[in-house]
Amino acid sequence: MSNESNKNSSEIYRQERKERLAKAAEKKEKKNISSNKKFKKNAVGISISVVAIVLITTFFLNFFGVPKRMQTALITSNGTKISVAEYEYYYRYFMTMHHNTSAQYEAQYGQYYGAGAGLMMTGYDANKTPENQKYTIDKLDEKKYGKEPTWADFFENSALESCYVNRSLATESKKAGFKIEADDKKEINDYIEEIRGVATENDYSLDAYLRQNFGKGMNEKLLRDLFETQFLAQKFLDKNQDDLEKKITDDVILKHYEKNINDYNVCDLRIFNLSSNSQIASEEDEKETSKEELEAKTKAESNKVKENAQKMFDAVSNEETFISSAYTYANETSKESYKEDDATLMKNVKIADLEENISKDAAQWVYNNERANGDKKLFTEENQDGSVSCSVVYVIKTPYRDDTLQPVDVRHILIAFNDNSEEGQQAEVTPELEAKKLKEAEALLEKWKSADATEKSFAELAKKKSDDSGSAQEGGLISDITKDSNYVKPFIDWCYEDARKVGDTGIVKSTYGYHIMYCSSISDKTGWQNDIASSIVKEKFEKFFDDFAEKEEKNIKTKDKTLAKVRKSMEKVAGKMIANA
Repeated sequence: MSNESNKNSSEIYRQERKERLAKAAEKKEKKNISSNKKFKKNAVGISISVVAIVLITTFFLNFFGVPKRMQTALITSNGTKISVAEYEYYYRYFMTMHHNTSAQYEAQYGQYYGAGAGLMMTGYDANKTPENQKYTIDKLDEKKYGKEPTWADFFENSALESCYVNRSLATESKKAGFKIEADDKKEINDYIEEIRGVATENDYSLDAYLRQNFGKGMNEKLLRDLFETQFLAQKFLDKNQDDLEKKITDDVILKHYEKNINDYNVCDLRIFNLSSNSQIASEEDEKETSKEELEAKTKAESNKVKENAQKMFDAVSNEETFISSAYTYANETSKESYKEDDATLMKNVKIADLEENISKDAAQWVYNNERANGDKKLFTEENQDGSVSCSVVYVIKTPYRDDTLQPVDVRHILIAFNDNSEEGQQAEVTPELEAKKLKEAEALLEKWKSADATEKSFAELAKKKSDDSGSAQEGGLISDITKDSNYVKPFIDWCYEDARKVGDTGIVKSTYGYHIMYCSSISDKTGWQNDIASSIVKEKFEKFFDDFAEKEEKNIKTKDKTLAKVRKSMEKVAGKMIANA
């Protein structure tokens, strides 16, 4: 009998159990090995997902400009951190402003002055990036930017100054008790809504449009913050300027006048100008006319002009003979205008006006202490092209201090005559059209009077209804109007009617249309007193600002590597502006 058959049932059970446990253990081990491999595989998958999420998050953070809003470009004297986004905003502002202005002048005047008109008139070449053109308009810190700074240096310097000056001024403004008022918030909101409207028209969200035009770090929240900072800074500057104005007493003004009499005195003159034109040949003329012949024509014309100027000068003995002689020797194209007595009359002429419009010699002659009423003189200037400019000057009243001019500020709403016809042509100004426009003006004035009739509501009405684009956005305001201001006569006459007072309204007709007038203020000082006060305040205010900026600059800390990166990126932006022009 075998040993197997001699085992009892207990032993057989234990043996079977042992074998089952061994098999179970083996199976579990295999399962553990398999599970470990699966875990490692999943762990690799999880790692890849985490990296992808980090990359995607980083992309979106960069796309929405988060790093630029968090990264510091500089720190102000009081510890305020200025972000890269804010610094780039100002850099872009100055760069875009100069580029667009230069490009605009190039387009507008290039046809007259040739290529480079934009550079000639602004100093900035819109066809070059900032790093590739020297900045020669003013001096920059030589230690920082070297002897030959570039426009990129200027933009960097301007952006930095805007950052730390605005933030520091805003801090001082808050200390002085200023805050953002409801009107300020409305103005800021109106501007942002205007940008939002432009963004919508171009299928952008507001923030997407801001990133596109003001840098990746810009969004609505930051833009509002920047505007509020600028508003607070301006409040503090306005307070400083008001304080300076209060210190300008009549005695201070008089002392300044006595030291600079000729700068503020005026004179009354009659002036008549004659000039020759250089003979510029067209392409067809060049084939038949030589350079020598052209020069001869120019010389002959110039001699004729000088001869006529001398004849007129000899004929003048008083105002009457000056007026008649001006008509006699005027060019045929302008002769009719010299029938008017005031065609040659120049009142309240300053020495600076003579220097600019005639010559320094004429200004010095008129403002010489030996000058007397009735004096006359002929001034002749020969130009490089052979042409001449002659001016006959007759003194009606020698330089004097005019105590009668009191500058007036008015608001006006222009209801213009320039209606267009259905064909798009300007309509003829007929009596019917005038009557229609007068009715519009009267109705608008009555509508204003029937409401609260305040200057503020008049200004709001001007913004909406005035056809004068030059003043409408300022609420129709035209400041510092004097009797010799360059405005149409009916406009000036209304301002200086006897008994004119603040708050007066009226309707004035001019060649442009009907002006609804509102007298905003009448100065209690004469023109020369206002000029002196403005000059002194301007000088002191500029010193205050320069001293403030210089003090702040000494205590700022810049992140130079960060600024260099922004500068490099702005070169790319400038390159795109040039390419898209």
